[in-house]
Amino acid sequence: MPIYSHSRLNTFDQCPLQFKYRYLDRIRVERENIEAFTGKLVHSVLEEVWGEGKPIGECSLDQALDRFESLWNSEWSDRVRVVKSGYRPDYYRDMGRRCLQNFFQLKDTLRKVRTLAIEEKITLSLDSDGKYRMIGFIDRLIRAEDGTHEIHDYKTSGRLPTQKSLDADRQLAIYHLGLEERLGSSTPVRLVWHYLAFGKTFQSSRTPGQLDSLRLELIERIRRIETAKEFPAKVSPLCRWCVYEEICPARGGKSPVKVETDQERVEEGIRLVDGYVALVQKTGGTPEIVSAELDRHRNALVDHSQRRGVDTVVGRTHVARIRKQSWIRIPPAGTERRVSLESLLRMENLWDGTSEMDPHQVLRNVEERAESSRLKEVISAHGGDIEESSEIQLVPLGGGQLKFFN
Repeated sequence: MPIYSHSRLNTFDQCPLQFKYRYLDRIRVERENIEAFTGKLVHSVLEEVWGEGKPIGECSLDQALDRFESLWNSEWSDRVRVVKSGYRPDYYRDMGRRCLQNFFQLKDTLRKVRTLAIEEKITLSLDSDGKYRMIGFIDRLIRAEDGTHEIHDYKTSGRLPTQKSLDADRQLAIYHLGLEERLGSSTPVRLVWHYLAFGKTFQSSRTPGQLDSLRLELIERIRRIETAKEFPAKVSPLCRWCVYEEICPARGGKSPVKVETDQERVEEGIRLVDGYVALVQKTGGTPEIVSAELDRHRNALVDHSQRRGVDTVVGRTHVARIRKQSWIRIPPAGTERRVSLESLLRMENLWDGTSEMDPHQVLRNVEERAESSRLKEVISAHGGDIEESSEIQLVPLGGGQLKFFN
């Protein structure tokens, strides 16, 4: 069973079909909503310039704003989309700057308390057997002057919540459960939200009874998801922000799942292989000369083989053999994510810590384990994303061989 997160549960609550596309089918899309894009950049700056081990006053506001501008300019692309009509990217850019300016106003308050961790990974077992598990990351963990542990969360939303909604909030309460598992139930905990766009701070807390009820609720929610047979679309105003809107049948999109006859599959395979061979021969078999058209044909051929569940597709003159490769993308050396990942791999006996870390070998070690699915989830949570690529080998039907193409 996978490790669940607040985001994973929330996705299922909002739309079971979106959950299926994201977590079960693992459909990757290029689109990103500008709200998520802006929030990601604000969090990156906060962690980079006012992160763990860095005094709040060490970095100036101007330096933080300059870093935000640099990230915005380097990461902005056509894949980022503005959903709200009448709004332009500059509105969100200004909001991101305002979030940083308002955070900087908190520096005097934060200097008076002890920051225990930044982006602290928190895990918990909801049951005694460890079957139902959850994971999350605390933006900032603080020990207040009165000895209370405070879970701080930064929000870049353009809407303010009500106190009632925060008193029922599930995300930080899950982190409270994880902290309780680590420090004991006698440790006082306070939940703190900073709505940075408004410069507003809210607080809440949970009673032992509320936490017990939440634990049972989470187990039931996970059990319901794990036993689900159908994943219907849930139409709501939030559909406009869904990155899968273009393929969602409920929104008039074309589902990525297509039922084909055997003859259709054969004919499509022949067409794809023949087209790919023609383009490869046009470039002289040189992989460095790769046009956008060749890349599209390559992706279509790989997708066709995956849908059919085969690694060989036959054309009129050649056979295409598709070889899939997977590896773990290792975070840069010296970063907190790298240190966290290395510690996990040593603890799980997936890397001895002495030799150079081979991302392909590490993944092979994971695949050999009976609990490989769990390990992949944990590794991904520590910054080691699973990457995949495919090679195509063209073999003439009359013998001979062309090169592999990535």
